[in-house]
Amino acid sequence: IIIYLKQNHFYFSYADSFTGAKVEKEDVIGFTRQLQMLVIAGISLLESLVIMQSLNKRKGFSDILKNIIKSVKTGDLFSQSLVPHQKLFGTAYIALIKAGETAGALDSILLDLYHLMNWEKNLIKKVKSALRYPIIVISVSLLAMVGMFKFVVPKFTRVFMRTKSELPLPTKIILKLNSFFASYGLIFFVLMTVAILFTIYSYRKKENFQYQFDKVILKIPFFGGLLRRYLVARFCRVFSVLYRSGVKVINALSISKKISNNAVYQRDVEILLHSMERGVSIGESSKQTILFSGVVGQMAAIGERSSSLDTMLEKMGELYNDDINYMLDNIFAYIEPAFIIIMGFMILGFAFGILLPMWRMMGALMGGG
Repeated sequence: IIIYLKQNHFYFSYADSFTGAKVEKEDVIGFTRQLQMLVIAGISLLESLVIMQSLNKRKGFSDILKNIIKSVKTGDLFSQSLVPHQKLFGTAYIALIKAGETAGALDSILLDLYHLMNWEKNLIKKVKSALRYPIIVISVSLLAMVGMFKFVVPKFTRVFMRTKSELPLPTKIILKLNSFFASYGLIFFVLMTVAILFTIYSYRKKENFQYQFDKVILKIPFFGGLLRRYLVARFCRVFSVLYRSGVKVINALSISKKISNNAVYQRDVEILLHSMERGVSIGESSKQTILFSGVVGQMAAIGERSSSLDTMLEKMGELYNDDINYMLDNIFAYIEPAFIIIMGFMILGFAFGILLPMWRMMGALMGGG
C-alpha cells in the first residue's frame, strides 16, 4: 500500500494494494456521514453498505466497499471487515466502530467520527489558507534577492572595481556575498541538499533525533504554539470520544498514541499510558509531560475526581480549537513584525550597499569638477 499522506489522520489518501486506485479523504468522510444517516433511519448495516456501494461512483472506494460487504456477509462484524483497510480508516476509527457495536450505539459513534474527521479536514484547509499569503511573500522576497545577486549586483561590481576609493561596509558585504555564491553557489546548494536529506533520514531512522527535532519545532515562535495546540486538541477530542464510547482508559490512551507521528506527542501519551498501568491518574502523570502539563492536566484531574473525564477533555479540545482558529485568523498580525524587520534590513542593506558608493562617486566627480 502506498501512503500519500504522512500524518496519521483518521483517514488517508492511499492507493489500494489490489485496485491501485487512489482513495481520497473526502470519500471516508462522506461514507461515514451517509452510513450514519442510513443506520439511524432503521436500515440494516448490510443493506446500508449495499446501497452506498451501488451509489458510489469512485471505482477505488467502490471496490473497497465490495470487500467490506463480502466480509460482513460471511458473518464478520463491521469493525472486523474494516481491519484489512486499516491504512485507510485508521486505528481510532476501527476502535470506535468496535465500541459502537459493543454498546449498540453505532449511529452515534458514526456521527462522532464524522465530526472528528470533518473538524480535522476543515482545520487543515484553514491552515493552508492562512499560510498561503506568508508563503507567497517569502517566496517573492527570496526570488527578488536571487534576482538582485544574479543580475544587478554583478553590474555594479564591475563599476566599483574600477574605482580606487574605499567602499563602505554594506557594499563590501554585498560584494563578498556575491563573490561567494558565484564561486561556491553550486557546492553550497549540494551541501544544503545533503544536510536536508540527512535530516530526513535521521528523523525516520533515529528515535532520539526525531524526538529532539520535534521538540525544537514545538519551540518555534507562533508555529510551534500552533502545532502544540493542534496536538492537544486532537488528543482531547479523540480520547473523549473513545472514553465516552466505553473504551477503557488504557486502551483509549494506546489508540490515541497512534493518531500522530509527532515524537513528543507519542512519548507524552506513552508516559500517561505507563503511569495509568501503575495506578497513577492522568492528572498526576501529566505533570511529567511536555504537552499535557498545566491546564490540561488540571482539568483532567478535575474530570477524574468528578467522573466526567470525557466532558472535561472535550471542553479542553474546544478551547484549544478556539485558540487555533484565533491564531489562524490573526496569523499576519503575529508574523508581520518579523516580516517588516527582515524586509527592512534587506531593503536598507541593498540601498546603502549599492547607492552609498554611487553617491560618493558622484560627490567626488562634482568636487573634482
